[in-house]
Amino acid sequence: MKFTLLAIAVCVITSAFAQNADGNSILVNKTLGVNQYILPPDTIPSSSDTLKLKLPSPANILDTTVKAAVDTIPTDSIGDVTRSRTNRIIQNRSIIELLSIPLSKRIFSWRFNDHFLEYEQVPIDTTLWLNHLFYPQQSIDESYTFLGNIGSPSVSNHFFSRPESNTFLLSRYFSAYGDRVQAIPQYNVRSPYTTLFYTSAGKRSEMEQLFSVLHTQNVNKHVNIGISYDHFGTKGIYENQHTRNNLITLFGSYHKGNMFGQASFVNRSFNNEENGGIRFADVVPGDTLESKLIPIWLANAKTITRERSISALLGYTFINIKEVRLATDTIDRYIPLVSTKLHLSRERHSRTFINTGSGDYFTNSYLTQGVLYDSIALTNWDLKAVLEINQFANIPGMPGLRGWVGYTHSSYHMFNPDNYIRGHSNNTFYSAHIGVAAFSESPYLSYRGAAKVYFSGDRADDKELRGDMRISLWNDPEMPQLKGKVLISETTPDIFYRTYFSNHFKWDNRLVKEKRFQLGASFEISKWATEIGYNVVHISDYLYFNSNSLPSQTSDITITSAYVQKNFRFLKGFNFFNRVVWQANTNSDALSLPDFIAFSALFYESVLVPGALTGQFGVNLTYSTEFYADAFNPVTGQFYNQRLVKLGNYPTVDVFANFKWKRAILFVKYEHLNQGYPHNRYFSAYSYPLNPQIFKFGVSWIFYD
Repeated sequence: MKFTLLAIAVCVITSAFAQNADGNSILVNKTLGVNQYILPPDTIPSSSDTLKLKLPSPANILDTTVKAAVDTIPTDSIGDVTRSRTNRIIQNRSIIELLSIPLSKRIFSWRFNDHFLEYEQVPIDTTLWLNHLFYPQQSIDESYTFLGNIGSPSVSNHFFSRPESNTFLLSRYFSAYGDRVQAIPQYNVRSPYTTLFYTSAGKRSEMEQLFSVLHTQNVNKHVNIGISYDHFGTKGIYENQHTRNNLITLFGSYHKGNMFGQASFVNRSFNNEENGGIRFADVVPGDTLESKLIPIWLANAKTITRERSISALLGYTFINIKEVRLATDTIDRYIPLVSTKLHLSRERHSRTFINTGSGDYFTNSYLTQGVLYDSIALTNWDLKAVLEINQFANIPGMPGLRGWVGYTHSSYHMFNPDNYIRGHSNNTFYSAHIGVAAFSESPYLSYRGAAKVYFSGDRADDKELRGDMRISLWNDPEMPQLKGKVLISETTPDIFYRTYFSNHFKWDNRLVKEKRFQLGASFEISKWATEIGYNVVHISDYLYFNSNSLPSQTSDITITSAYVQKNFRFLKGFNFFNRVVWQANTNSDALSLPDFIAFSALFYESVLVPGALTGQFGVNLTYSTEFYADAFNPVTGQFYNQRLVKLGNYPTVDVFANFKWKRAILFVKYEHLNQGYPHNRYFSAYSYPLNPQIFKFGVSWIFYD
């Protein structure tokens, strides 16, 4: 009886203290359809249900609830535990206690945030919500510019949805296909967990395929290992458009007592044939000409972009303290007051451009007119040593502190004419910085901020300050919440903005630091499936690629955007989800963006077989206003300015059906239903058309026993 009462108390306390990484409890409303956070598959309710899921907060990210051996402590001794008993309990704690995960959770996931140097939980999504939108770029429900094929480079048409930076400039437009190695998700599961996803489309000569598998399992409650594999490939609608991308990830974690650690390894290969786009820049020939007969710019060119990286994190807690308890608490709770972390990562990137043909696509040829192999590689080592003093009371504004020292060593190689005289050699550079962070968590006020200053090396005098905050008047995540964020930075331009040499492009630039001041705010009401947001950034010495596909800087530019997102439910099963983005900027010569972006989905959802099968039937539309969409340089892998043809003002419409049968999700869709209407200018990037009408199907299956 005593044990039962204590176990119930443990569950209550764990649930009370578990909060999410943004500082608030998460409301899971499947009518919203974005940022869905869900329970394990075997506990998912019907589509009309709303769930409350507690996630850990950054402030209490290493909080521990004493659970192990509690049944051996007599009732009259609780609150007066001896030191030896306390030490034994702490030595037995696992990641479940470290992340304050409810004992009822059978599976959960987290990642390491490299900006704030903390753990944050990752949602596991198995809901039935627009599953036919499976391209990685489609996860944010906005339009984007890409080369028409899955597995090709892409960039969001919403400026504030673009990644801030990437280790390797020449592969930054593949970022949608995988996290950086430092942020690879880790898992903890009670039983082996496997997910499979497969989709296919088109006839054999144009087939598009995506295959993905994830498997993870716990060796014991302290150790987890896992592997994932992703394949993105298509033979292409047009000539020389084949893509074949393979991504392999290994990961594992160890959390026991005062020691914790995790590691991940990625091996990624992006093999893309490069046709330079079709030679029609104004309209797509459509039915008047077979797609394989449409002339292209490059017939024998391809690129190979590779990454092989590893990341490791080790930590140890030196001092644990007993938390001040409420009178109703029945067990002691210990907080790791002082901890240390050591984070090491090594990233190896390369890009090779191969051209075995000739043509009039390139203006310059500095080395050869014949067969060409242009190759560039970058290796980056990064080390951070962190000391943390945790927030020791869940009081509004009570801070925790974190400080660190970081060192980065980089080397790169690219061929240049000097190599004929001096031979091949790597160029090296380094940078060192110090950083400090503050964080706090409570039901009504949460914040986290980090500042770092580079004091030596290539990035000397660079500065960065970032933070976010959440304010709520209610201790209820369904009620209105106000969130804000800020970024102030002064950054040395990437090495490949400054120097580059290839057969067709070269530069050696003297560039100044890019300076940013960015603010963002959002007002969210999960109860009504509503979100409103606003972002503004002022950039001095903004870096971009000009119409000659060369790096350039402009003195000042200000970009502003606002968005509204809302899902309407009506007539018991109908959903009308909408996201609308408005944006503007003060320098259209340096940056071109659509004024409006819209995504809408109208569908009906119903239980077809009670307890077994749910269906979703509808139509979705993506639209952006007319703008000078970027062109693409296959040599450098960069989108760049063009001011010849405006693209956009063309909606794309898909008809779809999604089904959830127990732990399997299936979909069928007819994509680009409106091909050729209202006109045949359905380009995504300059000279790169969207794919024509095509039928697609796919299946996702979860195995968890």
